[in-house]
Amino acid sequence: MNITRYIPASILKFLKIYLTGLLIFTLFRLILFLTETARIDDSVRGRDIFHAFVMGLRFDLVVCGYILLLPFFFSAFFSFFKGSPRVINKIIFLFVLILFCLAFAVSAIDIPYFIISFHDFPLLHLSGSTVLLLSLK
Repeated sequence: MNITRYIPASILKFLKIYLTGLLIFTLFRLILFLTETARIDDSVRGRDIFHAFVMGLRFDLVVCGYILLLPFFFSAFFSFFKGSPRVINKIIFLFVLILFCLAFAVSAIDIPYFIISFHDFPLLHLSGSTVLLLSLK
């Protein structure tokens, strides 16, 4: 049974983008982990490492969701019009592409930054949620 027949094309497109974003974020996290395996000592348990990857996945789910939320609503709104304008779809795609490129750039920058300073890129933790702190110091 092919379930994709029952899912509208626009939702399927956003689902593919969402899963691709998660995969790329996971690759960045895996690269960071592999570059820092020499710093892991015997006191770190495998369960802790697994927990760290799960927490990273949770963060990536939220980031991908925030990036795709507004474009999804615009796409859903314009899907009610006959022959959804191609220009609108291109603008939505460009918007999503730019936001994901920025998010991937932050992830790519974080790897050498972490190697040099042994800290993540400046993050601010507020009541359990993580917000990127952009400061011009």
